[in-house]
Amino acid sequence: MTPMTLDVALAVQKELQTRIDEADQLRHKQVERAHYEAELARRRFMQVDPDHRLVADELEAEWNGKLREARRVQEEYERHREADRLVLDDTARNRVLALARDFPKLWNDLKRRIASASA
Repeated sequence: MTPMTLDVALAVQKELQTRIDEADQLRHKQVERAHYEAELARRRFMQVDPDHRLVADELEAEWNGKLREARRVQEEYERHREADRLVLDDTARNRVLALARDFPKLWNDLKRRIASASA
């Protein structure tokens, strides 16, 4: 493996990690937003006059819906985190390094195919 191919492999890994981190941040913001909305719904329910049963029932239903949504978003976030963790596990890193080792061969094969196709 040449230093250039190793640099390419490391750059690929770094780019993958950067994109995974960005996606994780976006999903985390969704989780925070869902929890915030559930908290707002809770506060609205807690402030309603108990004598207004229909309003209280509606606000409680809204709160429960927001709690379910927050739970769903949290579970989805956790599933994605686990999947992202597996993307760059040791096996994946080894595959990227193997690709880097094979890169010169692949590049030369591509150049030969292009040359033979244009001939």
